[in-house]
Amino acid sequence: MTSSRSSHLLSAGFTLFEVLVVIAIIGILSAIAIPGFDGLQNQAGGAASVMSGALSAARTQAMSTTSAVRVTFNTAAGLTVDTGPLCGATTGWNALPSLNEPVPDRVTITPDKTPWQICFSSRGLASDTRSLSIKDKRNRTAQVQIYLSGAVVTQ
Repeated sequence: MTSSRSSHLLSAGFTLFEVLVVIAIIGILSAIAIPGFDGLQNQAGGAASVMSGALSAARTQAMSTTSAVRVTFNTAAGLTVDTGPLCGATTGWNALPSLNEPVPDRVTITPDKTPWQICFSSRGLASDTRSLSIKDKRNRTAQVQIYLSGAVVTQ
């Protein structure tokens, strides 16, 4: 009785061929389904988060170094960041390339004013209120707003 029981236990399970067929089916279904998920991503919201993060980093830089940080946006270069002595200064600005942020792929960013520029003081206050409107290829929109208090809000 023990030999028939042990042979029954040895035959339980799947063969290597069965496992490979199941893995192949899963792979084929994944290859069909994954490209369809690309359209489900909210690219406007993702770009707004990226821009908001870059603006918040510029504000943090201003407060941590007790200097002014100026952020300029243009559609070709994205956000460029400079540091200087005061927001009203016309000279003495130095580039901070580590904080620059290019325009994310597959979105269009429209500034509320041209030229678009904002300066964060050493206390983290913004020189003016500004906003960036972001639209992706599926016409989903998002907006990044900067308030006088220095708050950066994504909507």
